[in-house]
Amino acid sequence: MKTLLVTGASGFLGWHVCRFPLPGWRIVGTHWQNKEGIFPKTEFLQLDLREKDHIWKSLKAIRPDAVFHLAAHSGTAFCEEHPDQTYPLNVAATANLAEMCSERKIKLIFTSSEQVYDGSKEHYTEDDVPDPRNEYGRQKLEAEQFINEIHPESAIV
Repeated sequence: MKTLLVTGASGFLGWHVCRFPLPGWRIVGTHWQNKEGIFPKTEFLQLDLREKDHIWKSLKAIRPDAVFHLAAHSGTAFCEEHPDQTYPLNVAATANLAEMCSERKIKLIFTSSEQVYDGSKEHYTEDDVPDPRNEYGRQKLEAEQFINEIHPESAIV
């Protein structure tokens, strides 16, 4: 059986990913403060993604075949007001996770945001040039750039 690690499993997207497991896959969801938000029947663990040692120990213990990295401080206003608080999770943790997944040959799927673009178009493609207009968009774009540099085989959604 393969194992999928879902960071941010107690968030909206994480809850839905855990809700529909693929046959033959074990899902382990992570949370930091809200374990009640994880879909019932999902294995879970508390993980502080801001701590590199915690990430490393969790990857060694769980031995995932793939990681869905969904955890983020996604509140646009909060990111704007508290960039020093949100950067460690939104950017640094993502870079650390990409590095560790690359070293261990683990597939990484990262959810970015439409906020990496300026919002002037209805639909964007991979050929469009990012132009974030807020701190959350800038952080997500920086995280994308780290992933592309460190673990280019990753999928950025």
